Parts: sequence; structure tokens; C-alpha cells
Amino acid sequence: MTEDDFGSAANGMRYASNGIVPCLSRMGSLIELDLSRAVIPDNTIPDFAFSAFISLETIRLPVGNDAWYFDSVKYVYMNGLMTGVSSNIFAPSSNLTTAMLMTILARHAGIDTYNGSTWYEKGMAWGIDNEITDGTNIVGNVTRQRFVTILYRYAVMLNYDVSTQADLSQYKDAGDIASWAFDAMSWAVAVGLVNGRTDATIAPLGYTTRAEAATLLQRFAILVEAL
Repeated sequence: MTEDDFGSAANGMRYASNGIVPCLSRMGSLIELDLSRAVIPDNTIPDFAFSAFISLETIRLPVGNDAWYFDSVKYVYMNGLMTGVSSNIFAPSSNLTTAMLMTILARHAGIDTYNGSTWYEKGMAWGIDNEITDGTNIVGNVTRQRFVTILYRYAVMLNYDVSTQADLSQYKDAGDIASWAFDAMSWAVAVGLVNGRTDATIAPLGYTTRAEAATLLQRFAILVEAL
């Protein structure tokens, strides 16, 4: 299936326009779920259908796995924030790009990101208009410090209090944090959005994987809901 094969449900989730979703049974075999005939409570796709989008570079990862990112990936998928990089691959270990992040945050803001001239056009336009991104490095990978800076700017746009700051001196690589990202990183650590990659490192220059992005986005969504 291609991008054009997908539609959007009323709750923002993606589904095949012909009503057929490729998925895994609980026994791990590849099947097709006919949403036009299935009885699905509250318009949600059940776990065994969702499992097709949770993958370690392969579709064969059954529901109930112990991957550390599983709940977060499920959260962002079921809330329409992230989809797979294809119809059956989530690619958790792949790096997140600026285009992906802007599209995700635009969806969180309630923007319809579909049917642009490119899949990321509407998300990028929203980010630029709201001064969350300068529009550069569109297909480039997002570092951890850039990710939290963009989340910080989005939180400011939403009028959330971002004054809480953490002491980052425990991280031996805190000196690698750019001056333009320091307040954002300190805020992100203080409110629990970001942890160190190890007890002694925050890895500001490391790239953000899609699994990490899902985790940060879930934490961010929970945080703003509580404010």
C-alpha cells in the first residue's frame, strides 16, 4: 500500500481506504482485518491489528512484547500522532527527521497534515508560521537538544509555564549543550521529559530515534494534559 491508500478516521487514526488493514494475529501469523465488517468498540483498532505497526525492522513482533518503547509507540499511534514509515513498519530504531517532528506536533495541535504537495508540507508550514522551526534541515535527523528545544517552543506557544529548570551538572557532557538549547534541555529534564542516556550523560548531540520520540511525545502529552 502507498500513502494514497490510507484514509483518516474521525478520531485521527489511519486506516486503509478499502477497509482492509494488514495485521498480525495473536499467534503471529499475517492476516488482513476487514474494518468494514469487524465489530470494533469505540472505533479503535484492537491490539492485534495495531501490532502490525510495532516492529524491530520487521512486522513479526507480537503484542505483549517487552520492548521498552511499546506502550509509547502504541500511544502515539492510537492518538494519531505517529504512523508507520510504511503500511506495516514503525522503524523504532530509525532516526526522527525535522519533517516528521513538525508533522507530529501539527497533528497534536489539531492540524490536518494530509493532502499537501508533500507529506510534510502542512506540518512544516505550521511550524514555521508558529516560529517553532525556521524551516531548515527538513529531512535532516533531529538531535536530542533540538527535539527538546522544539517541544519547549511548542509549550511556550501553548502558554505553558516553562520556568522550571534542572541542574544539569550531573551530566559530564552538559557542556556540549548549545546555548540556544540549554534552557529547553534544563526544562525538559526538570519536568521529566528527558532522562540521561546513561546516569552520567545527557547526549545532547545524539540523534533522536523514532522510539525515543514516541516516548517523549507521550510524556509531553501527559504533561500538558495535567496542566
